[in-house]
Amino acid sequence: FRLGFVAVVLASGTLWAGNASGHADHGGGGTARPAPISITQGSFYPMSDEGAAVFGSARLVRSEDSSELAVHVRGLAEETKYPMHLHEGSCGEMGPHYRHDPQGAAEPPNELWPTSDPEDPEAGVTTDSGGVANGKGTAPWTARPEASAVMIHNHDTGMMVACADLS
Repeated sequence: FRLGFVAVVLASGTLWAGNASGHADHGGGGTARPAPISITQGSFYPMSDEGAAVFGSARLVRSEDSSELAVHVRGLAEETKYPMHLHEGSCGEMGPHYRHDPQGAAEPPNELWPTSDPEDPEAGVTTDSGGVANGKGTAPWTARPEASAVMIHNHDTGMMVACADLS
């Protein structure tokens, strides 16, 4: 008989995946996604009066050859576009945008920006009529450890609205 697949997130945030017998699961066909090498996540909290009602979460999955950032946010203004970016350091430090190549362009694919529009990596997230936004961004590189915060900005002023520290 066949034992089921098991995935365990260790206390370090590392994912171990295999079948119940302890052997790696090699699957059977299809294109396998690379196994995560770390998963960090955090909850959004306000950074300004505009973000006073904001709550939600961010999750960064690092694999050997990519990074994926997913966000879910509530309490923003209705039907509004918000730029959102992966940043260096903590929310309190207000570090710069995280860039894969520190001397490279300040835009995707050198930066990781979640978006509500999978066809446009620079679109930002757009809220619905209830002030809810979901977004995801993927980059073809593994984010270094200093990529540790996700900031939501006001589209017009660039000021921070809310932030999530990833740990």
